Amino acid sequence: MPLVPCPECGWNVSSRATSCPQCGCPMASAQVLAAAPPAEPAPQVPAVKCEHWRSSNDSWDTMFNRAKEKADLVGPQRLISISHSLSFPEGIVAVWYWTGQLPRDWPGRTSPSPKGRTGFHVIDSAASWEIIFAEAAEFATKIGPERLIGIWHTQGNVKGVVTVWYWLEEGAP
Repeated sequence: MPLVPCPECGWNVSSRATSCPQCGCPMASAQVLAAAPPAEPAPQVPAVKCEHWRSSNDSWDTMFNRAKEKADLVGPQRLISISHSLSFPEGIVAVWYWTGQLPRDWPGRTSPSPKGRTGFHVIDSAASWEIIFAEAAEFATKIGPERLIGIWHTQGNVKGVVTVWYWLEEGAP
């Protein structure tokens, strides 16, 4: 509840107080508040949230499937990205998304599937980064720009891990 100055002494008083605790002056703001209809709740301001999974026991696929489930729930309008990294000895996968009330004209992301379901392709290889990146680029090219969400990589113990995230086509299992 906001504080308002007392008209007599200037003391900061609760806007709900009926009189100033310092000088006893009646407070008009409390009477106005009592007569006013209840205010509508303010819309939630958009904010970024992150949900993540970290494990030294689960495989990348297990963590990626958890992230996929969350991204499917979040949907294309609110999904920002999905990232991963290795912080030895743990792997970590994160889903970044918007919460709160988004503007009506918010473009967000679009998905070719009305369900906004995600898919991922993992390249987990001890090959050189050049070879791994070339494979990821080839796969992402086949997906196309309208379905591609993003590409992330991390260094594993002795392997490189690259994940291509994309929107599934309508009707895909």
